[in-house]
Amino acid sequence: MKKVMAYVLVLLVLSGVAYGESKTCDLKLNVYERLKISGFLPKRSNFEKAMIISDITAKLKLKQEDIVLYEIKSAENSISWNEKGSEAISFTFTETELQVLKDSLEEVNKKDEVEAVPAFIELYKKIKNVEAK
Repeated sequence: MKKVMAYVLVLLVLSGVAYGESKTCDLKLNVYERLKISGFLPKRSNFEKAMIISDITAKLKLKQEDIVLYEIKSAENSISWNEKGSEAISFTFTETELQVLKDSLEEVNKKDEVEAVPAFIELYKKIKNVEAK
């Protein structure tokens, strides 16, 4: 029980709740961007960061309604969607979540794994330039 309480406290501190911090930011993301973010987040991490990554992926996860609305289809190594999927919708991230996104992008950059396609470069700039308020 004490370990669980310690983890909860750590998560509260990391999220800023313990300090009354409630800075957030809104990012408008389309289907492509939502899928790409899930792809560049770390697959392994420490417990605290893994919880934050889990929160981010839960926000961005494509749901059944999205599959119908955007007519999402998967084929051999590709996913397609209709024009509505190119329209960005707003997602709110905490300052801590935003920092995890930025740190993850920095790791992609350090490893020279930035995709040389305009949509990924725009996503990279969008995340790197946003600030929590």
